[in-house]
This record gives sequence, structure tokens and C-alpha cells, in this order.
Amino acid sequence: MSVVLICDKGQINTSLDKFIDYLKTLLPTPVPKADGSSEITQIEEKINGAEFVNKGKQLLKKGEHSELVRHILTLDDLIFKDPKQAVSIFYIIGLICTKITPVEHQVKSVHELIGQVIDRQSVHFSLKFRILAALFNSFPEDSQARLIIWKSLVKLADETNRATVLLPHLVNLDQYVVNWKLNTKEQVELYKSAIQLMEKNQEKLSNERVRLYNKFLTIFEKNYDAKLVAESVNELRQIVLFTIRNLPQEINYGKFLELKAIKEFATHDPSLYQLLSISVQGNVADFEKGKAQFGPMIAKYNLDHQQLLDRIRLNSIFQLARKNKTLKLKDVASDLNLPEDEAETCVVKAIQNGDLEAKIDQITGMIYITSLNDPSFKSDEWKSLSDKLEEFRGNYTEFLEILRKNKK
Repeated sequence: MSVVLICDKGQINTSLDKFIDYLKTLLPTPVPKADGSSEITQIEEKINGAEFVNKGKQLLKKGEHSELVRHILTLDDLIFKDPKQAVSIFYIIGLICTKITPVEHQVKSVHELIGQVIDRQSVHFSLKFRILAALFNSFPEDSQARLIIWKSLVKLADETNRATVLLPHLVNLDQYVVNWKLNTKEQVELYKSAIQLMEKNQEKLSNERVRLYNKFLTIFEKNYDAKLVAESVNELRQIVLFTIRNLPQEINYGKFLELKAIKEFATHDPSLYQLLSISVQGNVADFEKGKAQFGPMIAKYNLDHQQLLDRIRLNSIFQLARKNKTLKLKDVASDLNLPEDEAETCVVKAIQNGDLEAKIDQITGMIYITSLNDPSFKSDEWKSLSDKLEEFRGNYTEFLEILRKNKK
């Protein structure tokens, strides 16, 4: 299950006046008795249908939208009787809220609406998500109300252990930052909540995590704040541990260790940073040398020593391949601290996994690298190509200008 966060005011075209009339249908109809009288329920004593509609229309006419929202909420449990009905009702209540001024009154009403949904024990969490999503969709994209509702959605997903509900929407965080005009601290908080949510998700989702982590680290690159970094140590630790566990090739490791937030993290957790550095550099010798030192940390974070060693060896192959397209198998074996036959097996695994394209000449003991699946390598190539294209574009434009003048 996932919620759909959009902004399409055409979903419901019922006028607010007709909507208030419609709310009357939620009220129970008196049940006739055999003696001709009717049974009055407690809710009917509390709410009179005709009076409810008249008061609602008066508030609408006067433009007292805050009071109108509170008036609708007096229907209480009746609003939630039918799930589809509840979603539609809260969508339209959200539309009413968009008319509330000043903004602080609108914010107060939004908090009241969220409270009505979240605190209701009788409502299933899946319906709560749908109602909050409907509220979110009822506000303009740049409304601060959306930020308030988003935080409630994240909190609900966290408390109900339903991270997957919001995962498809984490790709929109950059757009939310722009729409809501968030400052650096607010951006950090927004991404921290998303990282915490992602951490609770059981699926790997490596690409999505890398994208989210890169965006988070970029915030500090643009607007560095040591205090905010210190307050984000837990999230940075999650990023570092994820990187150590997986060594995803989507990350440009040449730049990763130089990121401001990562370098600052080193001052808070130097041992973990050292393990990160050894892992991304593919330094097998230092890893094996520090086996005793890293042992407690590996146990603490539930890391697998053999898996770490295998990934570091794979990264070591990448480091060698970046420097030279022709490798001697004995040099690779030396870097991996393995016999040549086992080192060859590691290279074969890298080829089978699609991490690199290479041919192994077993007679000569040579490895010929055809292609390396490495973002840092590719980005340098693309930059070089881009520079050449830009130079060509300039020369071509100049050439056309000369032709044009000569024609005259």
C-alpha cells in the first residue's frame, strides 16, 4: 500500500454549499416505532440536521472558514463511517482550510484536523494515511500546511512501522524544499526524517538510498554548519554503515571521503571513519592488519567480517583497474592478499556481477580491462567529453560567422 500525494483540485467539483447539504445525509434517520413515535438517538439529541446545515451555510456566507471547519468536525465519528466518504470529506475540508486567513489560523485548523485523524483509535491506520494524503492534496504545492501534513504522514509511517507507504514519495523531497522555501536547518530535518524512515524499511533499495543520502550530504556542501552536522551524527552513521556494508558503485568514492559532513563525522567517530576509508579505498592489507581493532566495532554494528573483506577486495580490483587497463594477475593477488587462483576467482565474480568487463589470459597471467562500472571514472570521462563538445561548439559558431561574412 502507498498513498498518492498529488494536487488535483478537479478530483471533487462539488460546491461547498452543496457539500454542506450533503453532510446532513450523515446524520441518522429516526427509526419509526409501532406506536407512531420515533426513537431518538443520542447523536440526534446533540445534532439537529436542519440546524446543522443552516449554521454551516451561514458560516460559509460570512467567510468564517475556521469556524466552519470546527462546525463540520462536530459530526465526529459520523465522518469516518464510510472510508471513501471520509477521504472525500477531508479533501473538501482541506479546500475550505485554504480559504482561511490569516495563515496562523489556517495552521491551527490543520493541526486540529490532523489531531482528529491521528487520535481516533477506531480508524484503521490505512484509512488515516489516505485521509492525510487527501488533506495534503487539497492544499497548493507551496503551502506550509503541506509541510505540517507531511510531517504527520512521516510520524504515522514511523509509529506504525509502515515506511513503504511513503517510500515512493521520497524522490519528491527536493521539490518540496523548493516549494516550501525551507532554510538549511529545515532541509536537514526533512531529510533526517526521511533517512530514519528509510532505515526502518526492510528492503535494500540501494539506488533509492544512495540518491537520498547524496541529497542529504549535498545540503552540507552548499551550506556547511558544524552544529547541524553534529546534530546529524546518527544519520551520518547510518550512511557510513550502509556504505561500508554495500560499497554501492553508484557512489563516487573519490569525492565521498572529502565531503564536508563526512570529514566532520570523522571527528565524532574516528574508528568508524577509518573503517570507511579502508573499505572505499580497497585497502585489504590495512583491514586485515586492524582485525583486532575493528573486531568490537564489527560486532557492535552487526557487520559480517567475511562480507566486508570480500567487498574490500572487489574495491581493490577497481582501484587497480582505474590506474591501468592491463593488470598482472600476480599484482592483483598481492593486493588482495590471496593466492593467484583465488584472486582470479574474485576477478571472475566481478565480471559476472557486471561490475567490470575484462578478459583473463590464463597463459600469460594478464587481465585486460575493457570497461569499468565506476561513476567516478565515468564522470571524468563525461566531463572531458563535455569540455571537448563545448570547444567544438565555439569553433563551429565562429566558423559559421566567418562564412556569413564572406557571403556578403
